[in-house]
This record gives sequence, C-alpha cells and structure tokens, in this order.
Amino acid sequence: MEIGDEAQARRVAQMAIGLSDRIEIWRDWPDQHKSGNESAEYMFLDNHKIVVKGTGMVRAVVLLSNQHFEL
Repeated sequence: MEIGDEAQARRVAQMAIGLSDRIEIWRDWPDQHKSGNESAEYMFLDNHKIVVKGTGMVRAVVLLSNQHFEL
C-alpha cells in the first residue's frame, strides 16, 4: 500500500495488525542498506516488531500472507 509519510505508514500498519501474517515498511530503495550496515531497522506498534527495509523516505506498507506466499 503506497503511503505519503512515516506517520501514515504507522497508521496503516496499525490497522493491518491481525489481518496480515507479516507487515513490512519499505523505503525508496528497499534493497539498499545505510552505509554498509546490513542490520534491519524495526518499528514497534502494539508489541509487534515491524521490519523497515531500505534507505530513503518511507513509501509503502507491504502486507504478506502465508496463504499466497511461502514466508
């Protein structure tokens, strides 16, 4: 789901908790890491640990389901 900023990403992810098997937040370049640091960044919402991938501005909330993909 495309979003406008980090605040909206938090709201969308909050609404998706319990509806999706896994939630990720992607930045402009989700396949790149900050200065060679390959450790993931996380956001915590209601005791749920959500991965924030990439560099740049927050751009999308990605909802994944075990029903359709092998996680």
